[in-house]
Formats: sequence, C-alpha cells, structure tokens
Amino acid sequence: MPTLPSPIWLLAVYGYNELTRLDEYKARITSTFGSILKMDSTKKIGIVTKKLAGIAYGTAAWVINVGNEYSVLTCSEGLYSMAAGLMRQYRLAGVPPPQLIYVDRDCCNRGLEWGQLVVRLDIWHLMRNVAGGVTTESHELYPAFRRQLSLCIFEVDSGDARRLTEAKR
Repeated sequence: MPTLPSPIWLLAVYGYNELTRLDEYKARITSTFGSILKMDSTKKIGIVTKKLAGIAYGTAAWVINVGNEYSVLTCSEGLYSMAAGLMRQYRLAGVPPPQLIYVDRDCCNRGLEWGQLVVRLDIWHLMRNVAGGVTTESHELYPAFRRQLSLCIFEVDSGDARRLTEAKR
C-alpha cells in the first residue's frame, strides 16, 4: 500500500500551485474595475483647505471617492466629472458596467449611461440617518442603540460564529 504524503509536502505543493496564480491574484485585487461600487462624499474641498474669498468664492466642490468590492480606490473628484470619467473608463476598457453602487448622498441612476445600475444608500449612512431621527450622538444610550440597530440589519451565521469561537480556543 502506498504511503500518504506528509503534511509538509502537501503544503509545499499547495504553495507552489498558488504561486503559479500570483499574477492573476494581484491583477484581480488591484483592479480599478468592479461589479459593485461604493461612492463616498467628503466635505467641500474649499472648506477643508481654507475659506475661499475673492474670485475663488463659491468654487468649493464636494470630493467624491469611489471604491470597488476589493476596496481599491477607482476615482476621486467632483460628482459630475467623476461619473462621466468612470463610465468612460469602463467603456474604453471593454469591462461590463457595475451592477450596483452604494452612495451616501446626491446620486441617482436617471440619465446615466448605465441605465441598469442599481443605486442604494450605503448601510452605515442608513444607520446614521435612522439613529439621527430618534436620538443624538451625545445621548448616553446612542452606542447601545447603534449596536442593536446593527444587529437588526446584519445577520451573523451561527455556524460561522461557533466555528470561530472554537478556533479561537
């Protein structure tokens, strides 16, 4: 009867097998394309740097960051030019457009080149909006409220939680 390979040998073979796909993994992880995007707005850039006066008064613009499902930043600029550039980037690369985008404000899918794009409110901003309607961040029960609200939205797989607990022991 043949002997079984040792665990060290199996691990070495597995490692070499994974190394043959290293370039593919790097390309997928660092890709600026994706089927799920998340858009996040920051404060107006003119307000962040300094108050604008004179000719520059009123020229402050929101800074918009877009990341994909691999948390790779795909774009960072004003909303209108960002959306046009993002659509052009996908079109020129021959990559299918994203199916879903999570936003925190000021976005809709009407009039865009990607008519089938589903636009949803980012879950953290949804929680913040709900919490803002019933309490303030300075309220002593605010952290407990957010924790319970999170439990209502996110489901924890009991089997995964049990296996994680067992693995930690």
